[in-house]
Amino acid sequence: MNRKILSALVGLAIVACGELSHSSQEDAALATASANPVSALASAAEHLLAPTPLLQDTARTVTRRVWADADLYDVSPDGRFTAQTDWSTGDLAVRDLETGEVRRLTASGESGDAEDAVFSRDGKWVAYSWYDDAEPAYYKLGVVDIEGTNPRIIYRDRATNWIQAEDWSPDGRYVLAYRTVTGGDANESLLISAEDGSARLLKSFPDPSTGGGNRGCFSPDGRYVAYDSWRGDPENKDLFVIDVATGEEHALLVHQADDQMLGWSPDGKHILFRSDRSGTPGAWLLPVTDGMANGDPWLVKPDMWQASGVRFAQDGRYYYKVSTERRDIYVVGFDPERNSVIGSPTAITDRSPGNFGGGIWSPDGRHLAYRDNQGPTDRILVRSMETGDVKEFNLGEPGYVGPLGWTADGRSLVVFVSNPGDTDNRRALYRLDVQTGRKEALSDPLQSYPLVHPRHTSDSGYLLYQLSEENSEGQAAFRILRHDLETGDSTVLFRTPYGAWGQILGAAMSPDGQTLAFGYSPVIGSQPKTLVLLPVTGGEPLELPIEGARGISWMPGGEALLFFRFVAVGPVWEAWYLDLSKGEPQPIGLTVTGRMGLDVHPDGQRITYSSGKGGAELWVMEDFLPTEGSRR
Repeated sequence: MNRKILSALVGLAIVACGELSHSSQEDAALATASANPVSALASAAEHLLAPTPLLQDTARTVTRRVWADADLYDVSPDGRFTAQTDWSTGDLAVRDLETGEVRRLTASGESGDAEDAVFSRDGKWVAYSWYDDAEPAYYKLGVVDIEGTNPRIIYRDRATNWIQAEDWSPDGRYVLAYRTVTGGDANESLLISAEDGSARLLKSFPDPSTGGGNRGCFSPDGRYVAYDSWRGDPENKDLFVIDVATGEEHALLVHQADDQMLGWSPDGKHILFRSDRSGTPGAWLLPVTDGMANGDPWLVKPDMWQASGVRFAQDGRYYYKVSTERRDIYVVGFDPERNSVIGSPTAITDRSPGNFGGGIWSPDGRHLAYRDNQGPTDRILVRSMETGDVKEFNLGEPGYVGPLGWTADGRSLVVFVSNPGDTDNRRALYRLDVQTGRKEALSDPLQSYPLVHPRHTSDSGYLLYQLSEENSEGQAAFRILRHDLETGDSTVLFRTPYGAWGQILGAAMSPDGQTLAFGYSPVIGSQPKTLVLLPVTGGEPLELPIEGARGISWMPGGEALLFFRFVAVGPVWEAWYLDLSKGEPQPIGLTVTGRMGLDVHPDGQRITYSSGKGGAELWVMEDFLPTEGSRR
């Protein structure tokens, strides 16, 4: 829905041994890391990264699936309820895992919707994020008791473009929350009073790229908060602890692998974390005492592929989710006379594991390029539609491969890569030769999100960008600008109002390279209100009263557009055809689920699209904590 993209990807890995925990000397070495544990790691790394034996103890661990089609944010500490959104109204709701009954906790009819939630330690309260779609839209934090009486907002700040309740203090007095600020350069971890909403800054992440790991959580005695954070590489997180009373921080676990916080055991003696240190992601236990590591971690559950943590139950069971998302690329016939799809769709990726999207035709229509957004490094694939042969390209960098575009000669792809861990170059454009596999960095001085699309070509001499900016009052806006690659000059073509942000969605260039079409909403998080046709060589934009246009693609002659409109939660999208000379859109008989993508073959008689289902299963892990008298 409206929630900004949050991402926690499954790490693939390299280290089979060498995990690290603290000895008494290491404790002393790390005790000085009070102001900024991330920066302190460099000086401590040589001492800390010493190999130790790999320990495994997984025989006792039992796992079972609790819910096959899980839609939830959290599980109550007694394992009875889940917290979720009732998408028919947008209200926060709880589901009884035994009976399947769903009961709303917030009053229907409020503006916006609930988008995240976490139970208190006693299970009597729920803290939740609320998206307020007023202009300008922002996020608030609320609390409500399990009976649904008197829901109330405890924290509101219109500069907040996302806030998430991560945990409750064991005494129920405070909510640990993580928020991002509109136009700000820092993310914040806050302690917010559940009674009066007063907030205390627990930690500021000066560079947003160093924060945003898994949920932070309180120790059972309330003295500490543990969290994970990365050090310049989003696939290499480490564990840290903050003393709640003093604010002092120290590194808890440092390793070359990717370690992600899962939870603090109910007795406070262990921290469960997800790590790929054995070569594949698994769940590991680390003994802790007084907020410090007290021994080496050991593996308790291998094969945590596509898994994300939820919470510990009061009895020591641990709940987690496993993603079942799958998207494939399809090709279907299109009748340009009747403006509708014909025949049955053919999936070209259904025999390959992956999460595919972004299928686009080459200029001669003989090849189809698409991406696989599954794993720590996205793949680019190019399929010959004549032979079925597939070439695979890996840019060799972790990060998200975004929109693709063919060059005019059909020899290369223009590829956008976003790597949040690379603070020097978080976004980059490459030209990828599909014959040789050679990649070349394109001039990209703005370090922003370029509007790459199927008809884009780097040979045009310019790049189109979507860029955020602030005015003197700190209000943010987006603008579209054209950047001349030869002169370095930039020209603003379109600007959203300050303060409201607005949204520019589904941008696509016309076949003649003269017009950019996109859906526009003046309020971030809402569906587009108009369809904008923007001349890229200068001139006034034309706004058409076409609502909901996203995932736009031009017909080869430039006389019409295809686009998707939102239908229902899932998400479900319906494809429409718009003749620009008539102005009345019509459905083409195609409905897709998941993140959509759409492109028209150069002959206008075939279209390609992505469709799939995002989903998750709820699982529980049992009998993995050490018992009294066991060897650990």
